[in-house]
Amino acid sequence: MATLKQLPVILEQFGPLKPRFNALNNLIKAMMDITRCLVELKELPPKYISKEAPILAKAMTHVPTAFYWTVSEYWMSSTNEAWELSTLTHKINSILDPLTKQLALCYQYIEERIEAETLQKIQNLVESIHIDNMMILRALICPKDDVLPLLEGSTKTRVNIDVLRRKNVLLLVSGLSISHDELSILEQIYNESRVNATRTESQYQVVWIPVVDRSVVWTEALQNRFESLQVTMPWYSVYTPKQIDRAVIRFIKEVWHFRNKPILVVLDPQGKAVSPNAIHMMLELLQRHNKREQVRKCTTAIIVEKLSYCWQDLAMVWFFWTRLDSMMFSKIQLGITVYVDPRSAARDQETAQLRQGGWAHYKKIGIW
Repeated sequence: MATLKQLPVILEQFGPLKPRFNALNNLIKAMMDITRCLVELKELPPKYISKEAPILAKAMTHVPTAFYWTVSEYWMSSTNEAWELSTLTHKINSILDPLTKQLALCYQYIEERIEAETLQKIQNLVESIHIDNMMILRALICPKDDVLPLLEGSTKTRVNIDVLRRKNVLLLVSGLSISHDELSILEQIYNESRVNATRTESQYQVVWIPVVDRSVVWTEALQNRFESLQVTMPWYSVYTPKQIDRAVIRFIKEVWHFRNKPILVVLDPQGKAVSPNAIHMMLELLQRHNKREQVRKCTTAIIVEKLSYCWQDLAMVWFFWTRLDSMMFSKIQLGITVYVDPRSAARDQETAQLRQGGWAHYKKIGIW
C-alpha cells in the first residue's frame, strides 16, 4: 500500500523523462528491426539464392553500414538526449528501409525459384507413367500433404484423396466467376449419369479446382462467394483455394491453357490427361441424351433388317463422338493451324452433322 500511495509521485517524476523514454523505445525498435533483417539475410536458403546472385549481392552491400551503426548506437543510446536519440533512430531507419526492400526482393526471387522447381516436378510427373493417379492428384490438389484435402459434395464432409484412386477424374477448373447457370447444366448431366451408374461414361468422379489470384487479399466476400459455389456442387471440391499451389495454377494456365472460362480436364485412372478440356462434350452430352432413344431405334432397325453393321453399345457410340470432339476442340483451344487432310475434314464434317441432328458413319469395305 505504501508503494501504491507513492505512485502519483513516481509518475510526476517520470513526466519530464517521458520524451526521452519514447525516443529510446523507438530507437530500440529500429535496432531490433535492422538486426532481424541482418539475421534473415544470413539465413536465406543457398539452394535457391546463392551469394553470387545479383539481388543478394546488392542487399549485402548494406550489411557493413547497418552493422556499424547498430553497434555504435547501442553504446551511444545511454547518454544522449531525446532529440539526439530521435536523430539516431532516423539514421537507423534510413539504412533499414532499403535493406528491407532488398530483402523482400530476395524472398520474391526465392519464391520464383521454388515455383519453377515445383512446376518442373509437376511436368515431369505428367510426362511419366504411373500405376495409378495418386501422385498426379496429390501434386495438383494437396502439395502440402493435407490429410483431408477434398470436400465430398453430397455429405459436405472432408475426405482423403484416396477416394479418387484409379478412377477417371474430371477436373473442373474455374474461377469464382463461374455462373450458377453453367453449374446447373453440369449438375444435371452429372446427376443423370449417376442414375445410370453402370454405363461406361458414368464411371468417373468430378473435382472442382477453384483458381484464384493469389496476389489479391483473400477477403470475407471472396470466402463467401467460394462457399456459395461449393455448397451447390454434388461432386468433390478442394476444401479451400488456398491449398492450390502457385506452381499448380501456373501449370493449369500454361499447359492446359486455362484463361477465365471453365475447363474440364479428363484424367484417366493412371493420371494421364486424355483431354485438356471436355467442357464442350459435357454440355453437348445433355443434348445427345435426348437423342439416345432415337439412336437406339436406328441401331435396332439396322440389326433387325440386316442393313449393315453398327455398334450396339451406346456407351461406345458416346465415346466415339467424345473422342472426335476432343480432337477438334483441342485444336481450337490451342489456337494452332493444323494441316487438314481428307480424314480430318471428314471428321469435322461428321461432328458438325452431329450438332445439326441426324448422323451416320459409313465405311468403305474392300472386296477381296
